[in-house]
Amino acid sequence: MKKGIIITLIIVFLLIAIGLIACNLPRANASVTILNPISGQAIPAFLEYQITSQIKPEGNWSRIELYINGELTRLDTPDTNPGTFGLILQPWIPTEEGPTMVEVKLYQRGNAPAATAQVAVIVKIMEEQEIPPTPNLTTPTPAATPTGTTTPPACSMSAALLQDLSIPDGTILKPGQQFTKTWRVQNNGTCDWENYKLVFVRGSLLGGNSPSLLPKVSAGSTLDISLELFAPSYQGEYSGHWQIQSDKGSLIGPELHYTIRIPAPTATNTATATATATPTATATATPSPTATATFTATPTATATATPSPTATVTFTATPTATATATPSPTATATFTPTATVTATPTQTLTPTATATATATATATPTPTPTSTTTTITPPPDESISTPTITPTQTLPPVPTQAPPDTIQVKEDFKLDAGKTQTFTVSCEEVDGLAISGGYSIDGDVTLVGSRPAKNGWEVTLTSHTKARKTVSVYANCLLAFSGKVQTTHTEMTVEGKSVANLKLGCQIAGKVVGGGFDLTKSPELVITESRLVGKEWMISVVNESRNKQTFDAYAQCLAGSGLPSLVIRNDNVRIPAGESIVVEMNCGVTPISGGFQAPVGLTFLAIQPTSNGWTFEVENETQRQLIFRPQTVCVGPSLQRDQQVK
Repeated sequence: MKKGIIITLIIVFLLIAIGLIACNLPRANASVTILNPISGQAIPAFLEYQITSQIKPEGNWSRIELYINGELTRLDTPDTNPGTFGLILQPWIPTEEGPTMVEVKLYQRGNAPAATAQVAVIVKIMEEQEIPPTPNLTTPTPAATPTGTTTPPACSMSAALLQDLSIPDGTILKPGQQFTKTWRVQNNGTCDWENYKLVFVRGSLLGGNSPSLLPKVSAGSTLDISLELFAPSYQGEYSGHWQIQSDKGSLIGPELHYTIRIPAPTATNTATATATATPTATATATPSPTATATFTATPTATATATPSPTATVTFTATPTATATATPSPTATATFTPTATVTATPTQTLTPTATATATATATATPTPTPTSTTTTITPPPDESISTPTITPTQTLPPVPTQAPPDTIQVKEDFKLDAGKTQTFTVSCEEVDGLAISGGYSIDGDVTLVGSRPAKNGWEVTLTSHTKARKTVSVYANCLLAFSGKVQTTHTEMTVEGKSVANLKLGCQIAGKVVGGGFDLTKSPELVITESRLVGKEWMISVVNESRNKQTFDAYAQCLAGSGLPSLVIRNDNVRIPAGESIVVEMNCGVTPISGGFQAPVGLTFLAIQPTSNGWTFEVENETQRQLIFRPQTVCVGPSLQRDQQVK
């Protein structure tokens, strides 16, 4: 009996040991592949980069770890980052330049990785025009089995410059002047241009947007390509070179260039002031036993100069005269001063002229009355009465600009039962500029689009009930800003069963402050990201169907002087399974826009601006906990002035 018990315990022990060993052995069919970046790729330092990995099988994993140069940087689980179609995105911000090893380890169960993948990249500081666009990722498909059909020859990619339509080389422009450069090019190859771009090659960027997506151009057709540029603030000659880039990344055709000149300033400021004073005194005495006349004259001329030079001229003339006359009991003294002040060109000086003349007449009577008149004219002192003053030029003070503020405009609408309708709120009534917006709905309504409209915000919604619904639409309006708002718009096609990322920048010199999207053409798409990343607005979409889908993406840009500095605030919020949560992101200062990153399975019931931040209401429709990453963009503590791009 005891022997049987011992044998049973040994068997149980062996089974447990085998099970533990099996749990720690990697699965032979597990694999992980790093799709982005690729080995040898240059990665911009100090900007968020998405490490994209593909895992197989899709759902059979416990965690995935990201290592940078052997150090664990990030750990994700199916609860925190479930991925889509086996694609896992792990954000990383490189902070050290040089060769860098990126390693991803996939775990199924136990402490041993089931699969690993590595790529070697170069991290370096890049100029804005050097930063490569984020590639569009699609799920790899099995290679097609070769058949006996003949493969048609590949088409050729080529471009030709037909005409320089504006701003000839050597054009003289004013400092800071905005201008449009246009070239007429022809697709003289046999390939259609689709998803082709205009990219900056070298020289002076002048605020141009690189890369700029070009519209589709059929083989043999022509296209006018325009760039919105800004002249620098300083004198000199500036040239820039651009080129067309194919969807494969190849540069085709000739370089498209511009050359402008900014002349040297010719400012002259000369001021001359002249002051002249000529006092004249006349004394007349008739016989009297003794007659004495004493007089004092004090003329004053005052002029005020603004803002800068102030000059004071003071002079004193003291004439004394003695006259002897025949008897006469009357004495008359006459004094005539003259002061003239002339200022050229616009400066006014402050001369003060004082003239004092004293005359004494003494008369001794004689039998024969006679009359003597004495006229006294003191000689002017030229060194005092005629000064010439050249003032020092003083620059006017730079006016301070108050930080911009925002005001939220809300309007309620009635959404008809079973209909898809579009509602717009404008910033015109508050004399503001629309930079972002939002909405508030309930669970029976689906968001189709949230995007900028003509100085307002536009939201498209679909009702799934048989009753009318009340929905709220918001516009966030910027006040006290002297510049302007411009909208960047692009259309993108997403392959079936794939994930696509799109970054939008400003077409001219400016700053991205918000963005939006429109899924009207393909409501089956799912937006998983719409937020500010670096200097661009990032839109990420998931296409769960097998067919190509198209959507529209937008970015709002501020352009002009006194652009506000921005502060981006991100957060991570856990949303329990089957629950809805309201998340409030407070700026403490002026709110600019709101964004998010969310996995598939989260439904947005509200994304709306408030007076001091942004509010999100999200609902988790899955049976597992999900991670929601809200974002708010706020005005920074100070205003920054435009900088010249050289």
